[in-house]
Amino acid sequence: MNGAVAPEQQEVEFAGQVRGMFDRIAGVYDVMNTAMTAGLHHAWRERAADRAELGPGDVALDACCGTGDFAFALARHVTYRNGDHRDRRLATAERRHRIAA
Repeated sequence: MNGAVAPEQQEVEFAGQVRGMFDRIAGVYDVMNTAMTAGLHHAWRERAADRAELGPGDVALDACCGTGDFAFALARHVTYRNGDHRDRRLATAERRHRIAA
């Protein structure tokens, strides 16, 4: 065998690396987002929630909810569900939601 890694194994390893990276930055993710966008991401998120044209009785799924900022914007319009993989950012989102409620 030449030491090559099967593509499936590479995908599993890469997914673990991505999860690990997001776990490492979870505590500073929102601050980094604000710095990288000069704060514009707040307006972008509100605009996206408004443009979703969802209303009472509608349900929204944020498949990659991160720390929950978009979820909070959507929650002002609809019933909200998150679908992010279980990582520290999701725990941050859940903690923020409990504090905001």
